[in-house]
Amino acid sequence: MRRFDHRKALITIWGILIVWAIALGVWWQKIERSPAGIQSRLTLAPAATPTATVTAEVTPYVVATPVTEPVTRQPDEVAQDYIALAFSFDEEEAFEIVEELASSRYSGRRAGSPEGRAAADYLVRFFQEYGLQPAGPGGSYFQEFPVPYVTLKSPPRLSITSADGTVYEGYKPWHDFAPVIRYYAGAGEAEGPIIWVNRCSYDDFNYVDAVGKVVLCRASPHAEPLRNAVEHGAAGLLLIARPSSFIDRIGPFKRSYIPSPIPTFIITNTVLSDILAGTGITPADLSLTFKPRELPTRAHLKVEVSYDEAIGRNILGVIPGRSPAHRDEVLILGAHYDHMGSSPEGTFWAGANDNASGVAVLLEIARQWKEHGYVPRRTVLFALWDGEEQGRVGSEYYVKHPSYPITSTVAMIQLDMVGKKGGDALLVDGAGDFARRMETLAKSLGYNTVMQETGGSDHASFRAAGVPAVLFIWWDMKSPLNTYHRPVDLPDTIEPETLAQTGHLTHLALLSLAEAEPAIEDLIARQQAALSQGDEAAFLATASPEARESIRGWFHRWQSLGVESPTISLDGILFSTDVATATLRLRARQGDKEVAFTLRTRWVLEGGHWLYAGPAVQEFTGGEWAKGGGQATSPRLQSPVEAAYRRIAGMLNLEPKPFTLYVSPEPDELRAWVLDPAFKAPVWVGDGEAFIQTKLPLTATSILTPTLVQVLLSHYDVRGRAPWLWDGLPLYLQELKGQEQVAGSKLQGAEYALRITQHLSLSTLRKVLSQSTSPEPGTDEWLTRAWAMTAYLGLDG
Repeated sequence: MRRFDHRKALITIWGILIVWAIALGVWWQKIERSPAGIQSRLTLAPAATPTATVTAEVTPYVVATPVTEPVTRQPDEVAQDYIALAFSFDEEEAFEIVEELASSRYSGRRAGSPEGRAAADYLVRFFQEYGLQPAGPGGSYFQEFPVPYVTLKSPPRLSITSADGTVYEGYKPWHDFAPVIRYYAGAGEAEGPIIWVNRCSYDDFNYVDAVGKVVLCRASPHAEPLRNAVEHGAAGLLLIARPSSFIDRIGPFKRSYIPSPIPTFIITNTVLSDILAGTGITPADLSLTFKPRELPTRAHLKVEVSYDEAIGRNILGVIPGRSPAHRDEVLILGAHYDHMGSSPEGTFWAGANDNASGVAVLLEIARQWKEHGYVPRRTVLFALWDGEEQGRVGSEYYVKHPSYPITSTVAMIQLDMVGKKGGDALLVDGAGDFARRMETLAKSLGYNTVMQETGGSDHASFRAAGVPAVLFIWWDMKSPLNTYHRPVDLPDTIEPETLAQTGHLTHLALLSLAEAEPAIEDLIARQQAALSQGDEAAFLATASPEARESIRGWFHRWQSLGVESPTISLDGILFSTDVATATLRLRARQGDKEVAFTLRTRWVLEGGHWLYAGPAVQEFTGGEWAKGGGQATSPRLQSPVEAAYRRIAGMLNLEPKPFTLYVSPEPDELRAWVLDPAFKAPVWVGDGEAFIQTKLPLTATSILTPTLVQVLLSHYDVRGRAPWLWDGLPLYLQELKGQEQVAGSKLQGAEYALRITQHLSLSTLRKVLSQSTSPEPGTDEWLTRAWAMTAYLGLDG
């Protein structure tokens, strides 16, 4: 092992420190030569003095629930059919609101601007007209809050002076260049030579002296190029727009990180060509020129900015729920009405799709409720947010200062950018059970639906507070951002049919939450009371007519358990127009122990009322469900199951009476239907019904034929009178599968089957098989002898 030389190591370290100190001294001298001084630029900005005073809160916010009056409306036929109500949406009415909001009268609806306040005054009239009651503080529709208000005081200016003294000016903001007002960029004036610094990475600046110069580099969506330019003493910054970007796309203006930011513009190839005029370099050459270098041209940049605070206004209107049991449960339908505002030279960002479209859909739903006399079971808050474009300021303020307790807020749906032509995919932005429910509902309408989790609108404020919330937004997958935050986001980019599709989905989603879900919860309460009281008639009254017979058997099995204090709850209700599914959880006391069952259930809307329809159908759980006797519900299953059932009935010369067959991959669901926590078999057969538990396709299993045989025999009381035939005949027919004619001739028809059922008992089986004792039914020995008895009688008649 070599011995470590401490002396050499110390000499090396001291050498490195000396070189570093010399470099630091050179850098400091450059700072001192800089007119502004870099250290002043990097000092954190002091807190702004707001023009609107905000009192600091020293105690937790106390919710002051709005004082409202019960809503008395006369519902018409449409209001009594919530599917018809959901599809009553009028896209032409909605489009008129889009046209008005996107007009120059409101000049981009910047939060806190006079035009933004004018837009709020225009919108609140609809709340009044449509019967929404004030839900803001002090009986007002408005909830005010402070909002950052950073604006251009004058049109930004840019000029270029070439090496031969030619001055290029007259560039148009938002056409040839655009100011950047955020991060380390903002108000200021700069004039100096232009220096090319490639990507403005920290290492790029190692090769140049940027102090007092105007830096030219490639644009980046990140703050790093701006910070590096500031740290190296640049007077100004020009960023070459990426080919796929739009120069007129605006982002929210924000207060700079530092008190002395540098003026920064994004420039087009028009300006770049003037910068390179006479240099022998073309814009295309820069893609190959990575080494920083000074150019023989100069630039003059000037940006005047006002940094203030203003007052934003959320608009809040409510319809109190009509049901005393659900009135304290609040749903929120929201959309932001603010947009990006305008520029001093006259450019304004209309925001037709973003988000006049969402506002219009929300208002049209409120109008339909007033027109048709509908009042929801749950309380519904209609909220138009301000300040979304500044970072969800309005919705975040509401979450901290809610009109109704956040803990009572059941769900929130946000509408944003829901009307653009070419929107070929509906994005459901959110996560968890609630987002999946909304995705299922959208797909049931045939919409191309994508679920994601990105945030990006006011629903994120509610999700952060623990409220289930989603965003509906239509997305053009080919060119998703070709109008986003641009002046071209005008009413002619809106497709009324897209507004209608959004309206149908949103209205259906809102009604499923405000009407259907509490209706089903009330139905569950009735079922729980009926189970507790043993009231069969009351329990069956909660079920659809076609499901009552099978549910009657389930009710009798429940009563035979000898349980007490049953409780029923539902999880994960999924709606698909007039059908819903949910996970039913049933608990009760059986002596000194608790029994619990879980079953995915199906609910149907019939005659304006929700009714229980038994275990869930295939399209909701991955399980399968079919009804025989000409009443099959699943077309995919009906044909093979019905054919097999009728074939078996024909072999036995018996009438194929109606039956119900449930199939699920979950053993817990089978046990819940049988009501036996210890039940292990994959098949249960009752009177005219059966439940099969399998993860395989039903027709690919070996249990379908035996199950259908026993379902058929259940109509003739074979299980009670001849259990050996009940177990033996399915095994015998399974053995003769594919030999129907042989089997039919051997079994000699229905008269034979009924004869042996009536005259051959368990004692006969013992005699025929010369056994003094009988095995226990269900055991392998029992099944073997039952099969042998059936085969013997089938062969010999």
